[in-house]
Amino acid sequence: DANGTTMTVQGSIQATQLIQTSARDLKTDFDELDETSVLNDLVSLPVMSWRYKSDGTSVRHFGPVAEDFTQTFGLGDGKHISTIDAHGVTMAAIQGLHRIVQERDAEIESLTERITKLESLVESLGKRTPIKK
Repeated sequence: DANGTTMTVQGSIQATQLIQTSARDLKTDFDELDETSVLNDLVSLPVMSWRYKSDGTSVRHFGPVAEDFTQTFGLGDGKHISTIDAHGVTMAAIQGLHRIVQERDAEIESLTERITKLESLVESLGKRTPIKK
């Protein structure tokens, strides 16, 4: 752009790593996320196999299209998906999934304890001598 802050490339860029600036002191307007909601939105996001029109027919990619990503998460401009947004959505969804797994583990533990108590009760009832008339 006119300020020299955007470089547009039509084609591939190869590098050993891409380092994105992400320091807290460069950011503002932080908001909490509902990670489970992000997970549910991610599950609803169409993810397909596709190729760019400029790719050869043997090239395949996996992922969403920018229009769906923007509609689902309100991120991006509908033509591009920032890798930092894609990573953020993925991390939030993983945290949401982790929360669900933790809740299910606690529920399983509680149910296992109840079953153990019930089995013990049934066993003790079976050992009682029946009352004879």
